[in-house]
Amino acid sequence: MIVSGHKLRAARERAGITQQELGKLLGVMKATVCGWETGRHPVHPKYHAKLCAALKCFPSDLADDDADNGDLISFPSVTPPQPTTDEHTVALHTLAESI
Repeated sequence: MIVSGHKLRAARERAGITQQELGKLLGVMKATVCGWETGRHPVHPKYHAKLCAALKCFPSDLADDDADNGDLISFPSVTPPQPTTDEHTVALHTLAESI
């Protein structure tokens, strides 16, 4: 999930706490919270659950609607190995014989 700085600030203000207070609850500095809210720094995933608990909200309340909020873990695209000509020929002959 990518946290929207604007939504984070709105949730913090709804909760009635300051950046300093939120930072203290999470164990980070006020400057870190400010950086998250302004979008200068992304929120590390280890803080997502803590933010939701401190702000009494759901992750979807903080998610950036314009970002790809798919899996927290992304895997690189991998192209499967292509068979060599000989392997391809054997596979075609095997298929043809089974028909």
